[in-house]
Amino acid sequence: MHRRASSKMGGDNLRLDIPSPSPYGAPESPQSQTAPLVSSGMSTPVLAGYASSRSSTQTFSAQHMKVPVIGMTGAMPAQSDASLSNKYSLSPDPARWDAHMLNEPDDDLHRPDPRRDRKLDSAGSFFTARGIVNLGCLVLLAVGLICLFAVYPMVSYLVKRESTTLGGYNLGGVNASGQVPDIGNFGLIDRDTPESAFYHTSLNDGSEWELVFSDEFNADGRTFYPGDDPYWEAADLHYWGTNNLEWYSPDMVSTSNGHLNLTLARQKWRGLDYKGGMLTSWNKFCFTGGYFVANISLPGSSTVYGLWPAMWALGNLGRAGYGASLDGMWPYSYDTCDVGTLPNQTRPDGTPINATRNGDKYNGDVLSYLPGQRLSACTCEGESHPGPKRKASETDGRGQSGGFVGRAVPEIDVLEAQVDAGTLIGHVSQSGQWAPFNYAYDWWNTT
Repeated sequence: MHRRASSKMGGDNLRLDIPSPSPYGAPESPQSQTAPLVSSGMSTPVLAGYASSRSSTQTFSAQHMKVPVIGMTGAMPAQSDASLSNKYSLSPDPARWDAHMLNEPDDDLHRPDPRRDRKLDSAGSFFTARGIVNLGCLVLLAVGLICLFAVYPMVSYLVKRESTTLGGYNLGGVNASGQVPDIGNFGLIDRDTPESAFYHTSLNDGSEWELVFSDEFNADGRTFYPGDDPYWEAADLHYWGTNNLEWYSPDMVSTSNGHLNLTLARQKWRGLDYKGGMLTSWNKFCFTGGYFVANISLPGSSTVYGLWPAMWALGNLGRAGYGASLDGMWPYSYDTCDVGTLPNQTRPDGTPINATRNGDKYNGDVLSYLPGQRLSACTCEGESHPGPKRKASETDGRGQSGGFVGRAVPEIDVLEAQVDAGTLIGHVSQSGQWAPFNYAYDWWNTT
């Protein structure tokens, strides 16, 4: 790099050649030296100089500059001409001269060369990994913005379902009077059940039992067709197991005046002469153990015979009126693998002998004429059985470990009523029906 000097001396331009300038612009040695004047462009001066008149040969003296004073922009030699000092007053720090004396790493960026850079400027391809990634990012960003601000609003508008009150008034479509609909009394405990019935003291051991389900049947007009009620369902079948003369129909079961009504009518229906009703809770709600309370009024006069009203509970594996669910299941309640699970409670050789005598006088005096327990504890692996199975550490009634648990369908008759056709006297019974049976069983009776 070089810099032009505008001042003239003796009518000629001065050139001062300084070998290897120090960082502060002063000659390395000696501190004072002379250089001949030549008629050419002057190199960048780093020292302030003056012309000497002691010799006929015109020379230019260079002297070491004084240390700059803090706050000043330049330094002057000890002996100098005022006009020259004004023109050549420079800071000892080259960085403040605005003159770059050495090459810098980024100089090539400021000095483009079309010939040198021609190949670099025209070479290369846009389809590089970096270019594709950058372009892909821009495409994804553009697609996302379009979907967010254009596609999504249109789709939301097109698929939006307008809410309707279905002709109702007010907020939420409530009717004009502002009343809200009656959701229904579907809790396990009826809201009409008095609090006095929430707890019961056992007559046996004095323990307190808590109410878990109740139905007062106070709401008029309830129906019990399949799906109408969460807990009850009216049967629609012929109860052939006891040779009933009526067909059970759901329309014969209703509620009115705070009562559940089961009606029997002389009406030809499904090939039978009578039409009646039966209400069940099969597969609706179940419980194990407990205390069963009901308020029942028997129909008609006690002098009318032929009726058999009843209220009873049945094991949930069996369904009243469906014989396939009861065959070999009712009324067993047994969890032991022994002769009690066999047909008629006898082995193939006819033993034990007590199972064949002093039994049912209408069936050969045998103790039992049941077909045998279908889902007994004697069930082998691979045979049909819903389970569960005992753990290896659990035993049955005879101390045998493992195997299936005996399952069956016992029956508890809370109430059964009949009128004797000969005496026209009514009879009411309560009973439990479960098998197998014991020979000469003596009921515990304190009355």
